[in-house]
Amino acid sequence: MAEPTGPTKGQRHVTLDEPGWTEGPGGGGRFTVFALGDDEHGPLIALVEYAANSRVGVHTHASDYFSLVIEGEIEITRRLETKGSIRHVRADTAYGPLVVGPEGCTVLEVFEDRTTFTAPAYLKESDRIATAGSPMPELVQQVIAGTWT
Repeated sequence: MAEPTGPTKGQRHVTLDEPGWTEGPGGGGRFTVFALGDDEHGPLIALVEYAANSRVGVHTHASDYFSLVIEGEIEITRRLETKGSIRHVRADTAYGPLVVGPEGCTVLEVFEDRTTFTAPAYLKESDRIATAGSPMPELVQQVIAGTWT
């Protein structure tokens, strides 16, 4: 079988070892995204690597999403999710907190509407204040914009 010699038009080739990470805000981990289609509210696949022992408050997303733990472990709403765990979450379902294990955790997520990946609604005022003005929406847009250039 021939070895790939370079980029293929209209395709993006990466590996789980190096998918093109972007550091998330606040040292909580890193991510990469794969937007499906050009609709600003179209589906989004996100690969998220949460930092060891990080925490995310109770929140909701305004669209359905799918989640698969690839490596590590994460406790979500007092339930331990480990490698191979799959969750399907309906829009506007509150869950959390997310408490990442000591080795960190890598999760593959698929969002029905890409804008809801970067715009969770936190239930606690302290979590809303802590994440106010987050650069995540702009970071995600930069990654999407740079995908096919």
